[in-house]
Amino acid sequence: MDDVANYPDGLTSVVVEQLLDAQVSVEIASAALTSGLLDGSARERRNRRIAARALRGITPRYG
Repeated sequence: MDDVANYPDGLTSVVVEQLLDAQVSVEIASAALTSGLLDGSARERRNRRIAARALRGITPRYG
């Protein structure tokens, strides 16, 4: 069932289970917060990017 030909990236279900059992998720979850997350500037930049994308998509089509 876990034939590598069925998994183009080479990750079989066994490998995925091993990754999930490893401490990978703990390492990611324990990473320290950045200053951008703490002071809210990262969210502001994200919101500006979303608004800019929306305006680029709307303005040329609808004037």
